[in-house]
Amino acid sequence: MPHATYALPIIDVEDFKDGLGENDRTIASSLVAAFHDRGFAYITGHGVTQDKIDGVFEQARRFMSLPTQAKMALLAGTDGVDTKGYSYPGMAKVTQNAEMDGADLDKLVHGAPGMNETFRVGIVNGKSDPERMPKEEDLPGFAEAFITWSDECVQVYHRLLRIIALGLGSDVTYFDRFHLAGTVRTPTIQHYLGGVAQAGHGRLNEHTDYGYLTLLFQDSVGGLEVVDAAKNNEFVRAPPVDKAITVNVGDMLSRWTNGILKSTMHRVSAPPDAVKDGVLPERYSIPCFCGPSPNTIVDTMPGTYGPNRPKLYPPVNGTEHIQMRQAKMYPKKKAQ
Repeated sequence: MPHATYALPIIDVEDFKDGLGENDRTIASSLVAAFHDRGFAYITGHGVTQDKIDGVFEQARRFMSLPTQAKMALLAGTDGVDTKGYSYPGMAKVTQNAEMDGADLDKLVHGAPGMNETFRVGIVNGKSDPERMPKEEDLPGFAEAFITWSDECVQVYHRLLRIIALGLGSDVTYFDRFHLAGTVRTPTIQHYLGGVAQAGHGRLNEHTDYGYLTLLFQDSVGGLEVVDAAKNNEFVRAPPVDKAITVNVGDMLSRWTNGILKSTMHRVSAPPDAVKDGVLPERYSIPCFCGPSPNTIVDTMPGTYGPNRPKLYPPVNGTEHIQMRQAKMYPKKKAQ
């Protein structure tokens, strides 16, 4: 049975004026409602220029067209601490269960090969990390394209945090203090391989994002599906919308807001209408995962708890929590 088309809320943030504009509270209420109900929204009026977007997609295709040996020279670490770099198909296994073991883990590790390869671009403090970035002579303009594009993504991220703060009844600058030592950004190229379509094989397992906010840019192939609580938690399509960024809440921001903002399960499937003559086309998406300064202690935001709504989560070091989740992407069997 085909999935129904899923229309995420479309929210235009172009006119937001840091709480001073006449429509600011309307924008803030709309965004918080979308993230509370769905965990996802299409954001327009974001300010990320189309030439920057086109530039990173061009560079993404150039990178994934490199010889395997060249990509393997930038291989990602598997300890959860240093995960920037290249992951070949099947290397990283997305799982929602951080404690998976035994038969379930064995099934995941030895199941169908992964249908995507990824590259977490090496950017630290807004600058190129030479250990996790292609050399300029190999891919001219790659580093500059991703740095300048992600600079604009970071601006959108901060604007969205200010809108969220206002929508939750706080000062618009509430989240600013957690970014004084810089904003962590992780641009990631996700290349879903083309090939013979196989019934029942998805392209990325269901999961929630474990960070703060994800800004997702994708090509026209589609395949993103999101759990819709209003439809008995079934997965429904969230196709790309022209000129919009698909933005979703991660586990850490949900935790920060005491669960008011929802971190929603999602996956990538093979859209039947994309299959031509039994062949599934390749797909590119480029999320930019954004978060506060390293080692930020994430404690429940004031105003989101009280006598009738207790704190749902204890304070946690955000960096350590994310590293734990990242390490689970490379599952290893426990000693018998």
